[in-house]
Amino acid sequence: MSQEVLDQTIKYLNESNPQGVAFFGGEPLTALKAMKQVLAQTKVKRFYLTTNGTLLNDDVLDWLELHKVHLNLSLDGTKETQDFWRDGSYDRIMENLPRILHHMNTVSGQVLCTCVMESQLYKNVKHIKDLGFKSVYINQLDGYSSKVRNELSKLHLFREQYKKVLGLDSPTFEVSDYRRWRMILRGDEKPGHCGYGNLGLGISASGDFYACHRGPEFSFDFSFGNVFDGIDEAKMKEIRGAVFLPPKCEACDIHFNQCPVSCYQEHGEFGVDPHEIHCAYERAKVELIIEQAALDNEEIVLKSPLEKVIEEPRLIVGTMIDPHKLYVLPIFLNHLSKMEFPPVTDYYFILDEGDFTTYKLLSGWKEGYLKPDVVYDEGMVRSFKTVRIPIHESDSGLDRITRGRQLMLGLALKGNYTHLFFLDSDIISPRQTVRDLMQLDSGIAGGLVKTRGIRRRSWYNTYIDKRDEGEGFPSKTDFKIGEVIDVDATGCDCVLLRRDVLEAVGKYEWQRDPAMGEDMWFCLKAREKGFKVRIHTGIETRHLGVLDMALKELKAEDVNYTG
Repeated sequence: MSQEVLDQTIKYLNESNPQGVAFFGGEPLTALKAMKQVLAQTKVKRFYLTTNGTLLNDDVLDWLELHKVHLNLSLDGTKETQDFWRDGSYDRIMENLPRILHHMNTVSGQVLCTCVMESQLYKNVKHIKDLGFKSVYINQLDGYSSKVRNELSKLHLFREQYKKVLGLDSPTFEVSDYRRWRMILRGDEKPGHCGYGNLGLGISASGDFYACHRGPEFSFDFSFGNVFDGIDEAKMKEIRGAVFLPPKCEACDIHFNQCPVSCYQEHGEFGVDPHEIHCAYERAKVELIIEQAALDNEEIVLKSPLEKVIEEPRLIVGTMIDPHKLYVLPIFLNHLSKMEFPPVTDYYFILDEGDFTTYKLLSGWKEGYLKPDVVYDEGMVRSFKTVRIPIHESDSGLDRITRGRQLMLGLALKGNYTHLFFLDSDIISPRQTVRDLMQLDSGIAGGLVKTRGIRRRSWYNTYIDKRDEGEGFPSKTDFKIGEVIDVDATGCDCVLLRRDVLEAVGKYEWQRDPAMGEDMWFCLKAREKGFKVRIHTGIETRHLGVLDMALKELKAEDVNYTG
């Protein structure tokens, strides 16, 4: 890194105030002068260093202690193991062992031990303990590495050895990976998110920005700005949004994050399933942790991704209100009062900016909401709020709708919500709609939305992409009521969106050429990232129109539920 880039990097860090700065390589201590300047001149509160230990000496350790740098030392165990896998580095580490131990014990740090020799795992971890280290984190080999297929081939040995390793965990010696995953499995801690798809930021030697510390291993095409010009927000969202969980991991009850950089390097694309051998080792590790917990009279039960989602759902509901269709609002609100929602549900009405008529109607309904003839689930928490759509003179109808959807997406991501449910004000939906949509295990799940008219049997929200055949997006009709069908896109009239879909797509847009509404655009983007779009055809909705004004209240049989 040139001095000019280094100075600008320090300026950027001081202006952006990150939570912490981590030094990675290669071997970061080969750039010791630059590292010292970063430590001395930045205002960052927390520093981390991952090193092979060969360049640690009194001068380096003095700096690390002065700035309280957390030290991650790559040490795989005995001299035999370390020298075989890490180029004869054992003796050089041992030369500074007393200072290294002092730093880890007085500041912070741990040993990173990579499991590459199943038959020697216990011996290697025991040796690390005997050297005086108090914490070790055992890394599995990367799920996409060729080493996985070449080295991890003796699962029975790994189970035998890792079980013995767990016996080393004690108040004076932490097997950190075991402790962390035990907390995660029992729900005390959430798995960490991959930095690439979320908040990570890697700065290369040339000052370019990447999605994580391994990002510079990609080509320059994967950068999204630099320390001089700042972040290109649009390109950053595009690059982060290209990552999604592999289908195999999506359906797995363990649900480990897999490294997208390794995946792309091995396969040239994201979202590829990790190697089956890697999965077998990770599962064995989790099973042994659960067995160890049982010995401590603690029961841990693995749950499917669906069960995890449904366990503690937090729902945000958004209803788009068209000021030209206020005639259906009393019918809609009456049915809304009878719907079942999770105990924690926040409800937003999406109004046009300056629409005071609708606001007055909603305020009156809210004040008289608790009706004696309505039964509510015990412990239900609801908050009814409004969000206003900024209106511009040049707006089309789709501009207004898209902006409203985007406002709700932003609220869902800012809040601690697991799902976003759109239900438009001219749609009547069965009471158990949300519960049944959650059970579909789909990133996007919708009910069957009919065209307007009391007795018409047609519907339009089961879109199939036939653009390549010149047919656009016809509706799928070859199904029986009650079936769950996969489609390419659906509307947002009655649809449930999982949080991971919102995070992956990140926005709503519509386009003129070819013509495509905001709902279809969102679905197609989600499918590009590996998510499914499903329709429960047993959830039959009503699309209210003028004819419904003749009814004071729709009868229960007019809103059917099959399945």
